[in-house]
Amino acid sequence: MLSARVSRPPADASVIDALPFPGPGEPYGRQLLVADAHQETLVMTWRPGATCAPHDHGETSSGTIHVLHGTFIERRFVLKGGALEPLSETRVSAPALLSIPAGVIHDMQLAPGDSQHDAFGLTVHVYRPRIEHMRVYDTAARETLIVVDDQGAWVPTDEARIIAREPW
Repeated sequence: MLSARVSRPPADASVIDALPFPGPGEPYGRQLLVADAHQETLVMTWRPGATCAPHDHGETSSGTIHVLHGTFIERRFVLKGGALEPLSETRVSAPALLSIPAGVIHDMQLAPGDSQHDAFGLTVHVYRPRIEHMRVYDTAARETLIVVDDQGAWVPTDEARIIAREPW
């Protein structure tokens, strides 16, 4: 019963106002809900049609993504010969779960929809252990960016958010 309720947009304006909406140039807004040395949980609100950059969750963190609203396309890649090669593509609609093993390179897109119900996406992400040194794969610059721990999965415009660069 809970899944049926959360798969629709919240009707209460105060709930909507509390959601983390994306900033300029960001595919999603993110809000940390809970974090300790063993795990972290975030809620993310996605722009219509938004795609995050290919990324992994560091070498040790695995994740479970709870799709609460919207339809998403999740693609997985392997870095091979100086390029990201696609491995798989999965389409999921709320309510759904996606499991992301440690070290897997992937991206997500809020699938373009044909109704107002697809006007935004809502996901909850649980990572164990907490993400450290996430890698964002900048396909335009052909390099891997190791980013600060509170960076989202997009190429940062602020150089201070990049810890290291690894050319392909």
